[in-house]
Amino acid sequence: MHKSLPIWLGYIHIQDLRCHQQQQWNLEAGVNLFIGENGCGKTSVLEATYLMAHGRSFRQARDPELVRWNCAQFHIRGTWHRYGPLHVQIHGKRRKTEMLLQGRKLNNKKVLAETLLVLVDAPQGKKLIDGVSNERRKWLDHLVMFCEPAIKAHYHAYLRALMQRTRVLRKQPDTNELLVWEAQMIFHGRYIKEYRDKICILFNALLCKEKALTEKYLQMEIKSHVPDNDAHWSELLQNKRQQDSRMGRCSSGPHADKLHITFSGKEIRAVGSRGQQKLASIAMKLAECGLIEQYRQIWPVLLLDDCFEALDEKRCLHLIQRLCDYPGQVLATSPNYINTSSELAINVWPVHVAQQQEDSVEESVEKSVEKNNTHRMISHKMMESIV
Repeated sequence: MHKSLPIWLGYIHIQDLRCHQQQQWNLEAGVNLFIGENGCGKTSVLEATYLMAHGRSFRQARDPELVRWNCAQFHIRGTWHRYGPLHVQIHGKRRKTEMLLQGRKLNNKKVLAETLLVLVDAPQGKKLIDGVSNERRKWLDHLVMFCEPAIKAHYHAYLRALMQRTRVLRKQPDTNELLVWEAQMIFHGRYIKEYRDKICILFNALLCKEKALTEKYLQMEIKSHVPDNDAHWSELLQNKRQQDSRMGRCSSGPHADKLHITFSGKEIRAVGSRGQQKLASIAMKLAECGLIEQYRQIWPVLLLDDCFEALDEKRCLHLIQRLCDYPGQVLATSPNYINTSSELAINVWPVHVAQQQEDSVEESVEKSVEKNNTHRMISHKMMESIV
């Protein structure tokens, strides 16, 4: 039987990334906890790790300011380990990043995303627990395509048929053409629904194992209005043509399914406290790591930003014990150090902002203020001369 191995980050060097002037760490394969004051750059360490794997930030901002104040570009270097060392470099500036693997430039960023598996749970990332259903469904579809690559062709074909049907409805509807596109929607949509249900069953089985962390059973449910019979599905699409034409979109199909996260049978964002939602979000990521391990035989790196938020001391201890049992590497952040048992192997890394860096920012601010005052003086003299 093939034994799954974790991939882990051994060395990371950051230069001119957000508030960091120059920092480096030699990390361990287990749990690594970054602690420090607010604004010292703990999240930026996780962001640098995510950048090396995906070529972009996990923050929801489309074009976040990654370069440090008054600098031209940022640099990230890291050494990853699995079967052998992988050296990754990133040189970036506004709206442009250059990625290198083993010293060679990569034209396709997806190459590293398939090799360096990194998952993140952060307040600024995708919100699975308290977010909208559309965002949850996109996350599930991405997970299905990652675990079952053969389903990608069905997703693309379904979306193409969906857009073509909407296009035909906007102009003078042609019944024969609509039947063709609706038949393709039913054919490819049936595969999507089948693989979704399969992944949900496996995912819920992994969520049940996290009951010790969530204290109650957490389940993922898909609310679908797609009939099980193809003839009934075709009849449903035909009956809703007039409604879909008026709304400008198709209201039935896998693209309109709603994904719910239930907590003992109820929607968790409605009945769960902030601490329960935080633990549920981490449990979702742990289950996702377990699902990826089943399909890819690899344990991803798990990034947890502010993982002890809204948790009491008892639940903090339960979370640390669960993270120590995780076979892969965990990079987490916290503003304070959590008192734990000496038997738990946790690597604590304090994060500090260099005083020189703070002084340079203050000097730049003073220069900008002085420059503004100079402009005001000049404009005042010009006004006097005009008068």
